[in-house]
Amino acid sequence: MEPDKQPLQNLQVDQPMVSSQGTLSNNIEDVTSDDNQLPNSLIPTIGMKFASVEEAYHFYNAYALQVRFSVRKNLNRKNKSNVVTMKCFTCNREGKPKERSPTKAPPKFKRPEIRIGCNAHMKINICSKGAYNVTSFDLDHNHTTSTPTKAKMLKSHRSISKAQKALGYLADAAGIKPKETYDLLAKQAGGRHNLTFIPDDYRNYLRTIRERDITLGDAGALLQYLQDRQKGDPSFYYAIQLDSDDQITNIFWADGRSLLDYGYFGDVVCFDSTYKTNEYAYLLLFLAIVFYRAIKKATIFIFKHFVDSWSVNN
Repeated sequence: MEPDKQPLQNLQVDQPMVSSQGTLSNNIEDVTSDDNQLPNSLIPTIGMKFASVEEAYHFYNAYALQVRFSVRKNLNRKNKSNVVTMKCFTCNREGKPKERSPTKAPPKFKRPEIRIGCNAHMKINICSKGAYNVTSFDLDHNHTTSTPTKAKMLKSHRSISKAQKALGYLADAAGIKPKETYDLLAKQAGGRHNLTFIPDDYRNYLRTIRERDITLGDAGALLQYLQDRQKGDPSFYYAIQLDSDDQITNIFWADGRSLLDYGYFGDVVCFDSTYKTNEYAYLLLFLAIVFYRAIKKATIFIFKHFVDSWSVNN
């Protein structure tokens, strides 16, 4: 047998995993010390019931942690009322790799293929009482699963605890760099090998918090400020760009004095792209432009409204 290979074909799946009331068992400690065996109470079975899709996912993900593979939420089907009627959770190595376009240049570094057609999955369907039944389950993998020490770092099993989030939030508010905070959390846990998340997870958490902090109140206050400036200065010009989710991405404004100065000294325009970023990670540029990242769309937006603001007032 290959090292760390799970002999899943020897597992017994004829016993139910949940109680007669359909409640989910969280007794992961029941797993035996022998990595080659799992108690029947932790293995999905056909007909098992769950109260919700999330409950089914957490159960299958807990099973996956013991078998040492990562879970991906795959197929999804909803009815006219937008209620999920079918959901399939698969091994993250399910499916076929994407075919590269022949017109694209080959990559300098080829990454190992993740999707290799693994069929391991658990599918649930809604039943008459609103609960969900397991209607299909395949425990066989066509690949070697992870090692016990690495399994917790697979994508579906990585997580940041509430205490670590609280400390990370305070550190970020105090201006501590993410790398330094991650090292602090690792030292607190007794080493990086004891953490259950990677630096990218922490950075993603900070990004989520920052986006959440830019609340409607902040956007409303900014819009009110621009409107007040326009009332006191008829030449004041501003424009706001939104993304597909109606979130503010770029803002341009120019007051009458700036436009007048440009009329006299318009043969040179200077952009200061080295100005320090504020807490929202925006750059303050010429004519009080708020510019998030130097990307093509934002650049087009800025110069379009720069020209429009000059045209309106001349």
